[in-house]
Amino acid sequence: MIWADGGWFANCEQEWVVSQCYKVRAKYGEHERYGPQIEIVQIRAATDADRDDGFDPVEFVERSRFDASAMFDELRKLVEGEVADEPLRRLVLLLLDRHAEALKRLPGSPGTTTRSPAAGWSTPWR
Repeated sequence: MIWADGGWFANCEQEWVVSQCYKVRAKYGEHERYGPQIEIVQIRAATDADRDDGFDPVEFVERSRFDASAMFDELRKLVEGEVADEPLRRLVLLLLDRHAEALKRLPGSPGTTTRSPAAGWSTPWR
């Protein structure tokens, strides 16, 4: 929570974006009445350059506990074995292969709408 009388309130209200990852330098403390708290010292939006330090935005998106590549391979085999119409099967496989990397990064949570920073777009699953 950012307090209205704190130094970061205006930035929070005007600049910070939901679903954006931020690099934060902060001090941790324990308040007698309110418990654990962090005080922001510095904050900025995370960038691709932060990947060199181990930042991976996919780690902040809910995803399956199963390996994405293995599930994708299983999906391809399902299409190959179950879609009888040859032109349709070729089209589905073409689309799967063309978008394989983006599909593997999607969270895949049925019944929710999420914003996947890795994929860069919203995914309705209803």
